[in-house]
Amino acid sequence: MRVLISGYYGFGNTGDEAILRAIVNSMRSEKPDLDIVVLSDNPKETEKIHNVRAINRMDLVSIWTTLSCSDMLISGGGGLLQDITSTRNILYYITIIYMAWLLKKPVVYYANGVGPIRSYFNRLLVRNVSNKVQVITVRDFLSKCQLDEIGVKKDIFITADPAFLLKVPDYVNVEKIYEREGIPLDKKILGVSIRKWNNFNNVKNAFKDFVRRARGVEDFNIVFLPMQKGEDLCVCEEIANCFDRSYVVKGSYDVYEILGIVSKFDYMIGMRLHAMIFSVLNGVPVIGISYDPKIDNFFGIIGQQYLNHVDEVNGERLFNQYLDVVMHRKEISDYLKRKSEELRLKAMENNKIAFKVLERQRWVND
Repeated sequence: MRVLISGYYGFGNTGDEAILRAIVNSMRSEKPDLDIVVLSDNPKETEKIHNVRAINRMDLVSIWTTLSCSDMLISGGGGLLQDITSTRNILYYITIIYMAWLLKKPVVYYANGVGPIRSYFNRLLVRNVSNKVQVITVRDFLSKCQLDEIGVKKDIFITADPAFLLKVPDYVNVEKIYEREGIPLDKKILGVSIRKWNNFNNVKNAFKDFVRRARGVEDFNIVFLPMQKGEDLCVCEEIANCFDRSYVVKGSYDVYEILGIVSKFDYMIGMRLHAMIFSVLNGVPVIGISYDPKIDNFFGIIGQQYLNHVDEVNGERLFNQYLDVVMHRKEISDYLKRKSEELRLKAMENNKIAFKVLERQRWVND
């Protein structure tokens, strides 16, 4: 049997690669001989990293041909159905889903993050196409609310991000990675995941003020972790250059190695969603800076209050949150580990639901 997976893959975004790795691993654990084909911006790299077949995500002829001999399309996790970054996102993913519908192939939304969808036309497109798919699972309650609001009538299952299925394998030598990067492990580590966004200077100034205050209380090293190097590396270096004992992870690492890097953090200040998911997986207390509703959704899911908006964040507030985290670090860490296990079990539901659809299709084919 063959499954085609569509998503934001092959762009060097660690979060989306983590989603794909989790989907592939969980499906292969259920059916080792499953033929998995992935739509990718960099097919050769995707094939190498994930041990799957991949085709160019913009080659509509190849996509049509592959879909025609596939048993199911998976719209694979992440914030695919939203127009906060660009309408092109929705148009692309809706086109792939519509092609599958034309070919009478079942479609599964696999732990999608949905919204915001602001344009009336885009809402209409998503509603019409979503009502044609077989199963919808979403990674948070607000994604379900968005689909309900625009008129999707299908049953919608609330699960969790597939990345919660990941764990650091034995082959990852985290100390060796830190040594390679020239990052000492002699002090506590504040991990930072930051990205360029509107009002970035406000974030930069707030962080500088925070570090000045926090280092008056506790000495620590700062490790900046670019989650999408093409976008994040320059801004990480720009802020890191403002401090001593501040380091930027510059090497290329796979999802498991980055998860291992995060395991050495004592705290994290994050903007990237999957950097924060990696923190939760490791029981690392996290302070968030939200640039997108998905970050607000995530903090609601993990039941944490240490959240700031990108336009309003300031050093004093970050410092006060940091003091609270330091005071309750063990309690927060234990809670996050329990929450991580709860979300892992929810993430496993994505696979079970997808395979029910695949099994029904097998009976149809037979």
